[in-house]
Amino acid sequence: MLTTGNDNSTMEKQRPGGQRRTIPTSIDDYNKIMKGVHRIDQLLEPYDATRKTVRWYVKLAIHLIQIAVLNGWTLYKHRGGKNDFF
Repeated sequence: MLTTGNDNSTMEKQRPGGQRRTIPTSIDDYNKIMKGVHRIDQLLEPYDATRKTVRWYVKLAIHLIQIAVLNGWTLYKHRGGKNDFF
């Protein structure tokens, strides 16, 4: 992996089976970020309204609104909200 954000250091991670492996820190940082991205995609997929239009700017606007609603719901749940709307 080619990166300018991290140095050449490595770290040890443990797999679910207990086996230890050495990975570059840049890979670990990437995996931490991508977990959040995949989680957002998983939560939005059942409610995806962007497939109902063909104009790209409408899809973009709908997607941004969906992300804003999801972020609001996440903050609500994080602060102790009791109702589960989704």
